[in-house]
Amino acid sequence: MTEQKRRKFDSLQIINAPSKTKSETEGNLVLQNLSAGDRVQLLPISGRVSYAQYIGHTPGISLLVTTPKTLDAFKGQILNVRILLQGNLYSFQSTIISLNQLPIGYIHLNYPSNVQVKAIREETRVSVMLDVQVEGQKEFANGKTTSQAIITDMSNGGASIEAPVQLGILGDKMTVTANIKTDEFEKKINIPCSICQVRGWEDAQTKELTVLHGIKFEFPNKEDKDFVEKYVAQQILYAQTCKII
Repeated sequence: MTEQKRRKFDSLQIINAPSKTKSETEGNLVLQNLSAGDRVQLLPISGRVSYAQYIGHTPGISLLVTTPKTLDAFKGQILNVRILLQGNLYSFQSTIISLNQLPIGYIHLNYPSNVQVKAIREETRVSVMLDVQVEGQKEFANGKTTSQAIITDMSNGGASIEAPVQLGILGDKMTVTANIKTDEFEKKINIPCSICQVRGWEDAQTKELTVLHGIKFEFPNKEDKDFVEKYVAQQILYAQTCKII
């Protein structure tokens, strides 16, 4: 079953989210590294969230984005805007100063003077339901070296994995394989890991065993590390959009 089918709004949440005093500051909006087509989240004061694509900007004057079909936009409308850029989440309030239809539908937003900047820190975890395959360097408790499992929460630096068998003990090495999908791409990724925590429980009636493993990612390259960080950041943004935190 895919992550999309399994995930529910009421089970998606930030776990041990960092405090605002440490992770959120006021700053300036710096868009030099934002590319045309990157996603911008628009949330009206009253209404549902919409997603636009970044077109361009004039510093200090306006920000240009496409007009989402799901947004009942009008001149003077106040929007809460969020932009994810290089590991930081920029949040600010803006007003539509102009609506245009040609050559495509696009919006001029007034350029913000007050921006909240939150770093997506390594220990910030978000709950997910991601099917994975685990391959151990040593045999698992059932004598095998491969098993299906589920990642139940994830951060930039590690994850919690639920499995029907104990996959090892503290310090044991294994590789987790998963199909991870961001807003832009889907990629099959193999992540070397080490176990840093193990705990489990048994169903009193069925005697079914569930074991939860805390793992630390040991990325072999920067490309995979950056891809996972982007996925985690987008899941955090999604959880905040659903107003779960």
